[in-house]
Amino acid sequence: MEELSIETVAAMLIDRFSSVELTEDTSVLDRNVAISLYYLFKDTFLLALDLLDEKRIIACYWEPAFNQQLQSQRQIYYVFDAVDDQDTTSIFKKNQKHQYEVRTSAWYCSCPEFIFSAFNNDYDITWDRTIMIPGGFWGGCILGHPIPICKHLLACVLIGRGLWIRRNVLEKLISKEELIFRSIQ
Repeated sequence: MEELSIETVAAMLIDRFSSVELTEDTSVLDRNVAISLYYLFKDTFLLALDLLDEKRIIACYWEPAFNQQLQSQRQIYYVFDAVDDQDTTSIFKKNQKHQYEVRTSAWYCSCPEFIFSAFNNDYDITWDRTIMIPGGFWGGCILGHPIPICKHLLACVLIGRGLWIRRNVLEKLISKEELIFRSIQ
Protein backbone atom coordinates (compact mmCIF):
# COMPACT_ATOMS: atom_id res chain seq x y z
CA MET A 1 0.00 0.00 0.00
CA GLU A 2 1.26 3.43 -0.95
CA GLU A 3 2.07 5.87 1.86
CA LEU A 4 -0.01 9.07 1.68
CA SER A 5 1.54 12.50 2.16
CA ILE A 6 0.19 14.87 4.80
CA GLU A 7 -1.03 17.15 2.00
CA THR A 8 -3.08 14.31 0.50
CA VAL A 9 -4.56 13.33 3.86
CA ALA A 10 -5.46 16.94 4.67
CA ALA A 11 -7.12 17.38 1.25
CA MET A 12 -9.13 14.18 1.74
CA LEU A 13 -10.25 15.26 5.21
CA ILE A 14 -11.25 18.71 3.97
CA ASP A 15 -13.26 17.18 1.12
CA ARG A 16 -15.06 14.84 3.52
CA PHE A 17 -15.70 17.58 6.11
CA SER A 18 -17.02 19.95 3.46
CA SER A 19 -19.37 17.36 1.96
CA VAL A 20 -21.38 16.61 5.12
CA GLU A 21 -22.93 19.26 7.36
CA LEU A 22 -22.28 18.58 11.04
CA THR A 23 -25.48 18.23 13.07
CA GLU A 24 -26.51 16.36 16.20
CA ASP A 25 -27.22 13.32 14.00
CA THR A 26 -23.80 13.35 12.33
CA SER A 27 -22.05 9.99 12.27
CA VAL A 28 -19.07 9.22 14.47
CA LEU A 29 -16.92 8.97 11.33
CA ASP A 30 -17.77 12.52 10.26
CA ARG A 31 -17.19 13.84 13.78
CA ASN A 32 -13.81 12.14 13.73
CA VAL A 33 -13.01 13.93 10.47
CA ALA A 34 -13.59 17.27 12.23
CA ILE A 35 -11.40 16.14 15.13
CA SER A 36 -8.68 15.07 12.68
CA LEU A 37 -8.76 18.48 10.99
CA TYR A 38 -8.39 20.11 14.39
CA TYR A 39 -5.43 17.84 15.10
CA LEU A 40 -3.77 18.83 11.81
CA PHE A 41 -4.51 22.57 11.84
CA LYS A 42 -4.93 23.21 15.60
CA ASP A 43 -6.58 26.52 16.49
CA THR A 44 -6.39 27.67 12.88
CA PHE A 45 -9.23 25.25 12.11
CA LEU A 46 -11.42 26.57 14.94
CA LEU A 47 -10.70 30.18 14.00
CA ALA A 48 -11.61 29.42 10.37
CA LEU A 49 -14.92 27.96 11.52
CA ASP A 50 -15.53 31.09 13.60
CA LEU A 51 -15.04 33.27 10.51
CA LEU A 52 -17.63 31.14 8.70
CA ASP A 53 -20.09 31.19 11.60
CA GLU A 54 -19.83 34.96 11.94
CA LYS A 55 -20.29 35.43 8.16
CA ARG A 56 -17.16 37.53 7.74
CA ILE A 57 -16.32 36.34 4.24
CA ILE A 58 -17.40 37.76 0.90
CA ALA A 59 -16.82 35.71 -2.24
CA CYS A 60 -16.34 37.98 -5.25
CA TYR A 61 -16.26 36.70 -8.79
CA TRP A 62 -16.28 38.23 -12.23
CA GLU A 63 -17.39 37.02 -15.66
CA PRO A 64 -19.25 33.84 -14.70
CA ALA A 65 -17.40 30.82 -16.05
CA PHE A 66 -18.86 27.85 -17.85
CA ASN A 67 -17.30 25.25 -15.58
CA GLN A 68 -16.63 25.00 -11.84
CA GLN A 69 -12.84 24.72 -12.12
CA LEU A 70 -12.57 27.91 -14.16
CA GLN A 71 -15.01 29.65 -11.81
CA SER A 72 -12.78 28.91 -8.80
CA GLN A 73 -9.89 30.61 -10.62
CA ARG A 74 -12.05 33.71 -11.10
CA GLN A 75 -12.94 34.02 -7.44
CA ILE A 76 -11.42 36.20 -4.76
CA TYR A 77 -12.48 36.17 -1.15
CA TYR A 78 -12.42 39.15 1.16
CA VAL A 79 -12.27 38.25 4.84
CA PHE A 80 -12.93 40.73 7.61
CA ASP A 81 -11.45 40.03 11.04
CA ALA A 82 -13.44 42.79 12.75
CA VAL A 83 -16.64 44.56 11.83
CA ASP A 84 -18.03 47.50 13.82
CA ASP A 85 -21.64 46.57 13.11
CA GLN A 86 -23.09 43.33 11.79
CA ASP A 87 -25.11 44.81 8.88
CA THR A 88 -24.22 42.41 6.07
CA THR A 89 -26.35 44.17 3.47
CA SER A 90 -23.69 46.80 2.90
CA ILE A 91 -20.39 45.20 1.94
CA PHE A 92 -16.97 46.83 1.74
CA LYS A 93 -17.87 49.52 4.27
CA LYS A 94 -15.28 51.94 5.60
CA ASN A 95 -15.80 50.70 9.17
CA GLN A 96 -14.66 47.18 8.37
CA LYS A 97 -11.26 46.62 9.89
CA HIS A 98 -8.50 44.27 8.81
CA GLN A 99 -9.73 43.26 5.39
CA TYR A 100 -7.67 40.48 3.85
CA GLU A 101 -7.69 39.26 0.27
CA VAL A 102 -7.62 35.50 -0.21
CA ARG A 103 -6.98 33.68 -3.49
CA THR A 104 -7.28 29.94 -3.07
CA SER A 105 -6.19 29.26 -6.66
CA ALA A 106 -2.84 30.92 -5.90
CA TRP A 107 -2.70 29.73 -2.27
CA TYR A 108 -2.39 33.28 -0.99
CA CYS A 109 -3.72 35.46 1.82
CA SER A 110 -2.66 39.03 2.45
CA CYS A 111 -2.65 38.66 6.26
CA PRO A 112 0.57 38.76 8.32
CA GLU A 113 -0.05 35.26 9.72
CA PHE A 114 0.09 33.70 6.26
CA ILE A 115 3.14 35.71 5.21
CA PHE A 116 4.95 34.63 8.36
CA SER A 117 4.04 30.97 7.90
CA ALA A 118 5.05 31.02 4.23
CA PHE A 119 8.33 32.89 4.63
CA ASN A 120 9.51 31.91 8.08
CA ASN A 121 13.32 31.98 8.34
CA ASP A 122 13.40 28.74 10.34
CA TYR A 123 13.65 26.69 7.18
CA ASP A 124 14.22 26.96 3.47
CA ILE A 125 11.08 26.27 1.45
CA THR A 126 11.53 24.18 -1.66
CA TRP A 127 8.57 24.54 -4.01
CA ASP A 128 8.07 21.91 -6.67
CA ARG A 129 5.71 23.58 -9.13
CA THR A 130 6.00 20.68 -11.57
CA ILE A 131 3.75 18.60 -9.30
CA MET A 132 1.08 21.31 -9.15
CA ILE A 133 -2.39 20.14 -10.17
CA PRO A 134 -4.72 22.81 -11.60
CA GLY A 135 -7.53 23.43 -9.14
CA GLY A 136 -5.70 21.37 -6.51
CA PHE A 137 -4.70 22.22 -2.98
CA TRP A 138 -1.70 23.97 -1.47
CA GLY A 139 -0.54 26.01 -4.47
CA GLY A 140 2.16 23.46 -5.26
CA CYS A 141 4.05 20.87 -3.31
CA ILE A 142 6.19 21.81 -0.33
CA LEU A 143 8.79 19.16 0.23
CA GLY A 144 9.26 18.24 3.87
CA HIS A 145 7.99 21.45 5.41
CA PRO A 146 4.75 22.68 6.95
CA ILE A 147 2.04 23.98 4.64
CA PRO A 148 1.76 27.78 4.89
CA ILE A 149 -1.77 28.49 6.07
CA CYS A 150 -3.87 30.93 8.06
CA LYS A 151 -7.45 30.94 9.32
CA HIS A 152 -8.59 33.08 6.37
CA LEU A 153 -7.18 30.75 3.73
CA LEU A 154 -8.43 27.61 5.48
CA ALA A 155 -11.96 29.07 5.76
CA CYS A 156 -11.96 29.92 2.05
CA VAL A 157 -10.72 26.45 1.11
CA LEU A 158 -13.61 24.99 3.12
CA ILE A 159 -16.01 27.29 1.25
CA GLY A 160 -14.64 26.20 -2.10
CA ARG A 161 -15.10 22.52 -1.24
CA GLY A 162 -18.50 22.47 0.46
CA LEU A 163 -21.95 23.52 -0.64
CA TRP A 164 -23.35 23.62 2.90
CA ILE A 165 -20.60 25.99 4.02
CA ARG A 166 -21.39 28.49 1.25
CA ARG A 167 -24.64 29.42 3.02
CA ASN A 168 -22.52 31.49 5.41
CA VAL A 169 -20.89 33.48 2.63
CA LEU A 170 -22.13 36.51 0.75
CA GLU A 171 -21.42 36.12 -2.97
CA LYS A 172 -21.03 39.16 -5.19
CA LEU A 173 -20.49 39.56 -8.93
CA ILE A 174 -18.04 42.41 -9.47
CA SER A 175 -16.63 44.15 -12.50
CA LYS A 176 -12.95 43.99 -13.37
CA GLU A 177 -12.73 47.71 -12.58
CA GLU A 178 -14.07 47.14 -9.06
CA LEU A 179 -11.67 44.25 -8.65
CA ILE A 180 -8.74 46.50 -9.52
CA PHE A 181 -10.05 49.20 -7.19
CA ARG A 182 -10.34 46.68 -4.31
CA SER A 183 -6.81 45.43 -4.96
CA ILE A 184 -5.17 48.85 -4.68
CA GLN A 185 -6.93 49.89 -1.47
